[in-house]
Amino acid sequence: MKNVDYSKLEKSEKFTPALYHGKDGIWEGGSTSQFSPVMTFKLWEKFSNNL
Repeated sequence: MKNVDYSKLEKSEKFTPALYHGKDGIWEGGSTSQFSPVMTFKLWEKFSNNL
């Protein structure tokens, strides 16, 4: 994969940004994007410093 100049990226109308909420040292959240009538992308993540 080649390096990307992030200043040249453009916002995609098909992508819904992920929103995260923090509580008690745990961050979780995600988004659902509809890339086409038959392709839905669902992202859900949970982060913490604990293993």
